[in-house]
Amino acid sequence: MKLSMAMVSRVKLARSRRGLQRIDQTRSRTIRLRLARAEAKIADIEERIAQLDAMKRALAELVVQCRGEGPLSDCPILDALDEEKP
Repeated sequence: MKLSMAMVSRVKLARSRRGLQRIDQTRSRTIRLRLARAEAKIADIEERIAQLDAMKRALAELVVQCRGEGPLSDCPILDALDEEKP
């Protein structure tokens, strides 16, 4: 059986189309993975910001309690730092 040029062209076109679809699917998958990684990084950054904000509030509270005079043994900032040691 001899294939006509038109049939050969259709077969080649179909193969090319399938190849392009595979490339498009791979690209879409790659984009989705990159987006997922970026979203995870954003969540990580937001968590760090929340932790830093909590630390800032705690330190600001200690600064308010500090009279800025007297013996170091009465310093609320140093007391709080000593409490954190393992």
